[in-house]
Amino acid sequence: MTNLANKYRLIQILMIVSLFTSLAMSFEKQTEFCGIESGCEIVENSMYSSTLGIKNYIFGIAVFAFLVYLTNSHINNPTKDKKHLLELSLIVGSIIAIYFLYLQEYVLFAYCKYCIIIDFSIIIATIIFYFFKDHNRQI
Repeated sequence: MTNLANKYRLIQILMIVSLFTSLAMSFEKQTEFCGIESGCEIVENSMYSSTLGIKNYIFGIAVFAFLVYLTNSHINNPTKDKKHLLELSLIVGSIIAIYFLYLQEYVLFAYCKYCIIIDFSIIIATIIFYFFKDHNRQI
């Protein structure tokens, strides 16, 4: 396996981690999932836990499922369009993740450990995307 394939496999693994974390959050109440003494309950019950009336982890499930699929598709049949879509998705996702980390630190003063896993996974995936250079113009 080439370094380039390893790059996209690593990104895919991080997206799978985020997908499963989002799925796990959707199956359990936050207090049961994180523990009653955790900051998860504060984060989960805040006005920032939903966007347009939909819980953020629902968006996470859809987005991370798409990113797992897109990354897998790019690994198996690389194209410039898939690479650019993945790049754009990672950038937008990282901006959103940084915003959510900001909210936890400076607005809510509480942390959801599973949200942090998701946020750091997409930020790390973005760093990996840019750290490993693509030497082939197509991919």
